Amino acid sequence: MEQSYDIKKRLEGQRGAVAILFVLCLPVLLGFAALAVDLARLQLVKIELQNAADAAALAGARSLTDPVTSSDPYNWLAASQKAQELAQQNIANGMQIDWADIDTGYWNLQNPALGFNRQETGYVPIPGDVPAVRATISLSATRNNGPLLFFFAPILGIDNSDLQATAIAMIAPPAGGTGLLPFVISKIMLDTFWNLEENKPVMENGEPKELNIGIGSTYFDDEDIDSGTWTTFNNQTTAKNSASYIIKLINGEENSNATFNVNDLVWISSGVKESAYNALPTNIDVAIIVVDAQYLDTGSWQEIYAIAGFHIDNVLVNNEKINGKPYIQGHFIEPTIIANTSPGTGNEISYGAYTPPILVK
Repeated sequence: MEQSYDIKKRLEGQRGAVAILFVLCLPVLLGFAALAVDLARLQLVKIELQNAADAAALAGARSLTDPVTSSDPYNWLAASQKAQELAQQNIANGMQIDWADIDTGYWNLQNPALGFNRQETGYVPIPGDVPAVRATISLSATRNNGPLLFFFAPILGIDNSDLQATAIAMIAPPAGGTGLLPFVISKIMLDTFWNLEENKPVMENGEPKELNIGIGSTYFDDEDIDSGTWTTFNNQTTAKNSASYIIKLINGEENSNATFNVNDLVWISSGVKESAYNALPTNIDVAIIVVDAQYLDTGSWQEIYAIAGFHIDNVLVNNEKINGKPYIQGHFIEPTIIANTSPGTGNEISYGAYTPPILVK
């Protein structure tokens, strides 16, 4: 009995100890709550801002090739407007983004350490520079209903936080790509139908001049120059130099993972392979390989000179053949984004083709 009394007395003497311990531990508990809740919100809003900046920069870069009426090589205004539009379609911290800081300029593929240079400052591009768009989205007292307010962190003396996300996207003249059209043209065709000084196709009655490309071009009969023919890229085996294999290349069944770049060698297929012309798509922009040769000697290796943008209007086969030979009928195009192309060093010349927008930062 006496022992029970002592225990009871000790317990009564410790009444309120838990409450004191709870009060002492409360700041620590709230600190953990701040870490769990406020830091999670901070990270979520950071991701939202970054996603919005990425989308804005990519959309702006895609509009750099929109038609221009000035002498500028790129549509800086359209790029800025599109980037702003895309930014404002996103939500951060539960509210619609109402403003993004958009800059247009250049990114150097050879030396990324040079950073982003704004074209509005009169910057003169240097070797390796490609057009780019930078989108910066902030959450602060003066931007987008910021700053980010915390729930528990104020107990630790941290009331809010400014946040910012930046993204830079660029396009470039292609140096290669995957799934390219397995057709090559001679540089002499490019030189004849492309206005290098104005960086656009040779025009006729206000439209890009139409031409036929294929074995025995109708434009150079007197000089006996072939304007274009099939390629099996880096494969010269007899089994691969067939119409069936060419058709697989056209459909992307064989070359979807193969990359070919400027200065690489490609194999010029022997034979006309007329049945392959029937597999060609029409009314479509494609990336076409230009080889640095005056004569397309079939059964030989030729060096890739450039990747050009070409629009296939029609394929002349069957009763539409010219002098009994099939042709691709079309024209070179003004700057256009061509899928599956990839950039090089930035020094490549654009012949109507640009890579899809790529995030560089």
